[in-house]
Amino acid sequence: AIVLSYGIILEGWPTTIPFTSPWNIHTISDMRALHDALKGGTCAWRTMLWSELEKYKADIERRQVEGEVIRKPHKKRSDVGTSRK
Repeated sequence: AIVLSYGIILEGWPTTIPFTSPWNIHTISDMRALHDALKGGTCAWRTMLWSELEKYKADIERRQVEGEVIRKPHKKRSDVGTSRK
């Protein structure tokens, strides 16, 4: 969602840590590795080139056509089907 919305990508995420929210990283060694990568500049956000963004969009569309779930569907509202004032 961030890649398509803003045209930016996170590069250099440490390979020893699964890509997830930092909130879900539970070991201090993994947190330190991520912190060091971000502070040292080996892991950073960068703006994608126009050609990279177009290629990314085409890949997402192809995967959706093939039936792959790209993102988790939103939860339905608790008041779905009732009139709201």
